[in-house]
Amino acid sequence: MLDLSKLVREIPQLARSYRQEHIAKKDALQVAREKLGELEGLMPLLTQRLAQVAQSKINWQGAFIASEVPAHQTIPPPDLPARYDLLAVDGSQIYPNRHSPILYYLLNIGSIFYQHGVNIAPQVESQPQIFFHANDLYTDPDRLIDTALVNAKRDVAEIQTLAEKACQYRTPQAPCIALLDNSLKLFIPTSQNTHTNAWQLLSEAYNTAKQTLQANDIILAGVIDRSQAQAVLRLLQLAQAAQLDEISLKLPDSWAVLTDAELFGNLPEHHRSTLFTTPLANDPASLQNTYFFYLNIGGKDIVRVEVPEWVTALPEAINTLHASLIHQARVGGFPYALTRAHELAVVSQADKAELEAFFSGELLKQDLFVLPSAKQIGKNQVSR
Repeated sequence: MLDLSKLVREIPQLARSYRQEHIAKKDALQVAREKLGELEGLMPLLTQRLAQVAQSKINWQGAFIASEVPAHQTIPPPDLPARYDLLAVDGSQIYPNRHSPILYYLLNIGSIFYQHGVNIAPQVESQPQIFFHANDLYTDPDRLIDTALVNAKRDVAEIQTLAEKACQYRTPQAPCIALLDNSLKLFIPTSQNTHTNAWQLLSEAYNTAKQTLQANDIILAGVIDRSQAQAVLRLLQLAQAAQLDEISLKLPDSWAVLTDAELFGNLPEHHRSTLFTTPLANDPASLQNTYFFYLNIGGKDIVRVEVPEWVTALPEAINTLHASLIHQARVGGFPYALTRAHELAVVSQADKAELEAFFSGELLKQDLFVLPSAKQIGKNQVSR
């Protein structure tokens, strides 16, 4: 139980601190944007420094410009195609809980296929999958699958669904866009337990799905709202360093609290930034580099849009993606298809309770009576 009366002093302090940070951020952003405007004249130097960093042992996670458009210039919204197909997928999960009556985990993938320019209702689907066998639940004989691995399995299921349905639904008369509400890099934690066959198989499955999308010229993109990435800020840091040994893995204190999305917070409405890539920080398990740009999808909302390398080579693909995202976000402020896919995927607490009641009923038919752990029973009583 939260006793708010004991926080009456801290909350006003939090508000004052937040205001001070807001003012400091505003000043730091002004300086950073000035430096962004200076990059155009520093490209030969930056190219040389990038080569030096690549040969060094510096683990540089910065971005580099991947377009002829300078970093400080913006690209206005292109014309919306008369026809485009769009598939969006999102996923959710129930994590395994050793205190539950039944040990299991669940993935639920929601998808929507929308055809712009034709009078056809969108096709929507929710596809759940439950895992309860011992080889699904345990990574070692005595180690229950952790949340990171469940998340990775969900991400793989999302992109596999994209690949399957994009190839199933797409029409030859229109470009086909496939959207994820996530990064295009499969997140693999850097811990000793991730160098296992399970993670290797997931990485291979993720790349196979991407290859399927590439083979069918699908415009794959990941849309990330309020991205915390700082790769472009690290490019500014690279430009400011007098010597190579001054390039730190840590941003200066005044920039450490900033994000690239905030850096591009002055993008005019519906404009996008130039195209970037992270040449020294791309996932070695991925078959191609990831590219990205920042987009003002309406008002002050800046999203990071990631695409694989093959999409940058498709004629007009980036413009088509740009225009379709603006079109999708015209109501609600975020691409509608991704919002709808989330609605189809989400598993509520009421859904979970109904599912587990169904489990218990089926087990009773097998003369099995199961209960949560004593600890869980106590928690349930307190939360009523």
